[in-house]
Amino acid sequence: MLPTERMLNRRGVLGAGAALAAALCCRPWPMLRRAIAEPTPASGPPRHMALGTWQVIAAVQELLLPPDDLGPGASDVNAIGYLDAVLGEPGLEPEVAPRLKSGAERLDRLCRQHHRRPFVGLDVALRERALLELDGQPEGRAWITELLGFLLEALLGDPARGANPDELGWKWLGYEPPLPRPPHPGWQPRESS
Repeated sequence: MLPTERMLNRRGVLGAGAALAAALCCRPWPMLRRAIAEPTPASGPPRHMALGTWQVIAAVQELLLPPDDLGPGASDVNAIGYLDAVLGEPGLEPEVAPRLKSGAERLDRLCRQHHRRPFVGLDVALRERALLELDGQPEGRAWITELLGFLLEALLGDPARGANPDELGWKWLGYEPPLPRPPHPGWQPRESS
């Protein structure tokens, strides 16, 4: 049974974002050193994941961070293109891409069993119900949490590192980055010895 009072909304995404930001302050995370040269265009085709996985994840991202007049949404910051490019990074943990694919397949299978249609073929209300049902499973919750982390990177990351196009996320929050900033996309700091 799904809780009817629980809704996917921008406030929930931001609350999770605040928790993620707090976690980032406590530990050096690999995402802080991501530096992709160029996100995959939102129109595709995907370079580092199958088209079906791309479509499911893009639809989930839109549920987690919908575009509206309150701020930028997943499509506004090309979150799916950012994630696709990150999956092509040589230093990315090798289990990330298969784990994301497996979660997308699990969600799609759940929708086909309960609604006889794939996830992307459902209306928004049924997509939300399916995502909430998946969230009730430990592996499903871990998958959604991982997607949310990548979504927040795309929204709030440094544009010089391939995220947050035109600083949309920063402008929305009223954030002005400190100087100096990385000089160009793909820039990486030198490892200290």
